Amino acid sequence: MIGNIHGSHVFWQGSDAARVFVWGEDDHLRSYIYKNGKLVTPPSKSLYLIPNGMPGGMLSISADGNKAGTGIVWALVPLFGDANQQRGVRAQLLAFDAQDIGKDIWRSEPLDASFGKDSVGLFAKFVAPTVANGKLFVATYGNHENPPGPTRYWQENMPAPGSVPGRFYVAVYGLRP
Repeated sequence: MIGNIHGSHVFWQGSDAARVFVWGEDDHLRSYIYKNGKLVTPPSKSLYLIPNGMPGGMLSISADGNKAGTGIVWALVPLFGDANQQRGVRAQLLAFDAQDIGKDIWRSEPLDASFGKDSVGLFAKFVAPTVANGKLFVATYGNHENPPGPTRYWQENMPAPGSVPGRFYVAVYGLRP
């Protein structure tokens, strides 16, 4: 059963069907066919199960219009742990085939969970990956121990009243055309 949903759903009109994607806490990524103004159930779901805890997956989609084989669902999720209970949970960036989310296309961390060359760093809650101009931008709290991976930029946060200023990072991934 799907847990609370903390990130936004995303919509894609593919070549074969319209789909709505959502990833709640303690769950799999789910894909619903959208037909005649309704979500068709049961949904299909990914094989990847998010670790126990919050907040679920933060989603975005990239595609060459509705051209078959080009839709990618991007998901930023905690790699381990509950990001609601602690700051400093490692992030995992995942890519799934939008027409068949059972196909795990790519992940930023190797299966053995060591820091890989594409490591995102620490999970920044409630921030979906952003796709623009052939690049994927991912907000992160950085990784102070081992900053591998894609190009990283940092700047000081503008703190909200009563909050503690800190730093955030943006991991930038070049996408293949």
